[in-house]
Amino acid sequence: MFKTAKKIEYAFDLSNASNPVILAFPIVTNTAIELGEVVKLAAGFVVAVGDTDQDDPYLGIAAQPHDGASDGQTGTMIQVYCSPTAVFKCTPAIISTADSGNGTTWVDAELTAAADDTFNGGILKLSEKATASTLTDPIGTLFRVTDFATTSGTFTGVFAGNVSAGDKAVILPPVGSLGWDLNAGGTNLDLKAVGGESIRIVKVDPVTEEVFFMLRLHQLGNSTLTI
Repeated sequence: MFKTAKKIEYAFDLSNASNPVILAFPIVTNTAIELGEVVKLAAGFVVAVGDTDQDDPYLGIAAQPHDGASDGQTGTMIQVYCSPTAVFKCTPAIISTADSGNGTTWVDAELTAAADDTFNGGILKLSEKATASTLTDPIGTLFRVTDFATTSGTFTGVFAGNVSAGDKAVILPPVGSLGWDLNAGGTNLDLKAVGGESIRIVKVDPVTEEVFFMLRLHQLGNSTLTI
């Protein structure tokens, strides 16, 4: 299920730099790039990532839009947040809807593409209860995920009164984990399209539901090879 999402924004730099590193890079005049979109260099020019499994090294996040048509957006250079140690944040656009569950399990069949243990150590934040839900935990409760089984899309945790079909929760991935993909536009994390190696989770904020990440594979960093 989707919810309203913000685009990716710069958060901070692990180098403790007080200001973000933003540099101008060449771009073909008719190339369309959104503000906050993840980009890479191809033959010396900035392009959209175009990498469905997020296994490629990237350059950074676009610091300005370039639609290739509007006034001021048809130039030959584009500003990019390009530090290899930059951390970015976004509010992921997908939440989990339970198909079934009980006092120790939350089952979401849409997550059967994820590998075993992908979400171990992560958090489910209860956002909505189904009309006939027997779950007694209040909205906003944080459930720590102790195990994840891919065969059925099952999260293991402690759920008071039993999870019911239609209960909804925000997924906050484990800090330090990798294996996450971007949405089709490269402007947000897609926590149900997992499998990549380029994105590592640095921090999550259960209050704002923001996820902070860095580009583990970076074209200007030490990890430059496709996995």
